[in-house]
Amino acid sequence: SVSAVIMAHTLNWILNGHIFVLMRYVAPVAKTEKQFEQYVEHMKYVVERSSCIDAVAIYGSYCRGELHKYSDLDARMLTKPGLWNGFCGALITLRLRFTAFFKAFPLDIYCYRNMQFMSTLSESERPVIILDRSSRLQNAYNTDVGA
Repeated sequence: SVSAVIMAHTLNWILNGHIFVLMRYVAPVAKTEKQFEQYVEHMKYVVERSSCIDAVAIYGSYCRGELHKYSDLDARMLTKPGLWNGFCGALITLRLRFTAFFKAFPLDIYCYRNMQFMSTLSESERPVIILDRSSRLQNAYNTDVGA
C-alpha cells in the first residue's frame, strides 16, 4: 500500500542519517573538529575489523581541509567482490549510520561493490583514504592511505 511505502521511505531516510545532514541547513547542530576525528577513528576501527570491506575514503570538506562546525562527513566504502561481501558491507554501513544517528552526527555514507560508482565523485578532490586493502583507491587517486 502507499502508506507502507511512505513509512518505509521515511524510516530509510531517517536511518540513513539524512535527517542530520538536512538539519545542518535548517537548525544546525555544531560539531567540533575533535568530534569529526573521533567519528573517523570509530569508522576506521569498525571497517578494519571487517573482512568484507576493501576500502574506505572520506571526501568533501574533510579532505579539502575546509571542515567547519556545520559540515557533514562524506564517506564511501568499497566491499570485496562477491554477493556475501556486498551484504556484509551493507550491514556495516547500517551500523555506522545507526551510530551517527544516535550521536546526532551528520554522516553521508554509501557502500559500493565496484569502482565504477566511485567515478561519480569529483576528480578534483583527493580523498582521505582510511583503508585500502587492495590498493584500488591508492591507484585511482595516486595517493597513500591516511594522506
